Amino acid sequence: MNIQPAVHATNGEILRELALAGGGIVLQPTFLVRDALQRGSLVPVLPQWKAPELTLYAVYLSQRHLATKVRVFMDYLLEVLGEKPSRRRALARR
Repeated sequence: MNIQPAVHATNGEILRELALAGGGIVLQPTFLVRDALQRGSLVPVLPQWKAPELTLYAVYLSQRHLATKVRVFMDYLLEVLGEKPSRRRALARR
């Protein structure tokens, strides 16, 4: 079954605000809706259903000549996101 959304947006914050205003159901990363879930302003729908996992890739030309700022950024991403971020862990942070 295909669902035809009434609103299309590429900004998760706008979609979160729309949901908070009673505009419907959104599928957003936990970090964008964590506070609203903790307050009870938003509630999980179909908690047994899991969205397909997304993968983030860092693409660069060569490790031999990797700029320090690129290495620092990649290290930061690994620190913040980890190898496989857990939704439960992300919800518990704050």
